[in-house]
Amino acid sequence: MIRLFVIFGLLLAAALGIAWFADHAGAVTIRWLDYRIDTSFFALAVLTGLLGVAGYILHMLWNWLVRGVPFWGPQRELRRQRQGFSFLNKAVVALAAGDKAKAQKLTSQALRLLPPQAFTHVIAAQVATEAGDKASAEGHFRALMADPDAALLGVKGLFHQAESQGDFREALALAEKAETLAPDSRWVLESLYRLKIRHKDWSGALTRLAKLEKSGNFDKKQASRDRAALYFSQALEADLSGAGDEASSLVAKALKEQPDFVPAVLLAAKFQKAGGDRRKASKIIKTAWQKSPHPDLAAAYSALDAMETPTEQLRRIKALIESAPGHEESLITLSEAALRAEHYEEARDALDRLAAGHPDKRVYALLVRLERAAGGEEAETRAETWGTAEKTAPPPPGWRCGNCGTPHDGWRAICPTCQNFNRIEWGAPYTVAMKRETAALKPSDPLVLLPGPLAVRNDAGGKT
Repeated sequence: MIRLFVIFGLLLAAALGIAWFADHAGAVTIRWLDYRIDTSFFALAVLTGLLGVAGYILHMLWNWLVRGVPFWGPQRELRRQRQGFSFLNKAVVALAAGDKAKAQKLTSQALRLLPPQAFTHVIAAQVATEAGDKASAEGHFRALMADPDAALLGVKGLFHQAESQGDFREALALAEKAETLAPDSRWVLESLYRLKIRHKDWSGALTRLAKLEKSGNFDKKQASRDRAALYFSQALEADLSGAGDEASSLVAKALKEQPDFVPAVLLAAKFQKAGGDRRKASKIIKTAWQKSPHPDLAAAYSALDAMETPTEQLRRIKALIESAPGHEESLITLSEAALRAEHYEEARDALDRLAAGHPDKRVYALLVRLERAAGGEEAETRAETWGTAEKTAPPPPGWRCGNCGTPHDGWRAICPTCQNFNRIEWGAPYTVAMKRETAALKPSDPLVLLPGPLAVRNDAGGKT
């Protein structure tokens, strides 16, 4: 009811205003060129209002015509975009079906219709990469790099190209650029970690490893093993350059991460022996022997005192192996020391225990030595029997790459064959082979810039 009174009030005010203007029409004279127009102010005001209404109606009519004509104005752009997105989606489907030539053709048609934008470059780069058109793919990746919102995608694409072509220096530069764009990205950190290791930048690798572990993207046990290997690699370089104190400090860090890391144990024992502290060197080797009995540890332990007699050495060897008396390496080490000291019965007892299990060539070679050294009736016959068995016995443990299976004469940070880091392990050939077959190796990061199903929405609001 109140609204009705308000409307009536406004109408009444408008009527009174018009009546007042009609009673006080006034006079207006317009001179233009040779023309003179005499009229009232009221008539001029009415004419101006009518012209305004007519102009508004013409404007609305014009907009209606523009929107309704498909080959003119914004409607034309919308039509081009719909067609372009249709070509783009068909290109993705063709690529998924393995028809790379058709995918490239459809992508080219889409690029002619669509305005330059990051998304179109992403799809075009993916199609060009899958089709093997590296030049075209590189052009799209560089176009992505020019877009602040998509620069990381462009860098990633160029990184994969450089890495696949073996240009690891360029790949490292691109990974470092990606780090400035996304410093916490898992892909960036993993790529930098891998490339820093390849370029033997141990310090840079340690930094990225710490970030990966902190973000929860790296197994803590494996991180500790890798950190030990990185510290040890730094220690080796420091030792070669004459920085003994730094090398000693670094190898101590390696042993803190992995106390049974044999190469680090040997280097630490070497430093202690060189400094005259054979007792500490002995303790370091004994600590490692508890977890990982190893022939190199036994050799280093035996060499700690070059002046002792074979019997004295045998006594020390017994002290070394007492933490793992039944281990294969302990028994072999004991039998070798007993043979040197001419304690043949003790050597025979250890070798008989080994022969009852799964002896390798070393055991039979030691049995041959024992028979010939001890002598006795039919000793040579028994020696020949053991020698024949040695020929068919499995080989002894050794250093082998757990990834590619290549044997090595010692531990190395990077396998020369497959370039994997910290994969050279000590063990029997069949053990390493089984590890290689059953290990859940992480596949290389494929160039997939848009994971998941593709759904494109055009400017008209329709899903294509």
